[in-house]
Amino acid sequence: MEIGKLRYGFLQVHTQAGQCSVKPNFYERLRLLWIFRNFSILPEPVLNAREQRLVASLCAPERMASCWEPSERERPELIGTLTGIGTRRPR
Repeated sequence: MEIGKLRYGFLQVHTQAGQCSVKPNFYERLRLLWIFRNFSILPEPVLNAREQRLVASLCAPERMASCWEPSERERPELIGTLTGIGTRRPR
């Protein structure tokens, strides 16, 4: 695990509306590093309920409103990429 990702890491989210980068707090970054420990890209449906709650809080409208595009210098701090947000079908 890289210390830079723990201190400054961000999550890239691909939704139906487009791509967004979210800056999580320290605790959220720690949890995301665990979720993305083996893969750099994950679809939302493979996450368990607890992980989906974390993603739901990160992708809340008030947090997504503060989306930003990381510079080339910040790209190495990417924790992971989450795809398929908002595409789950109700059972």
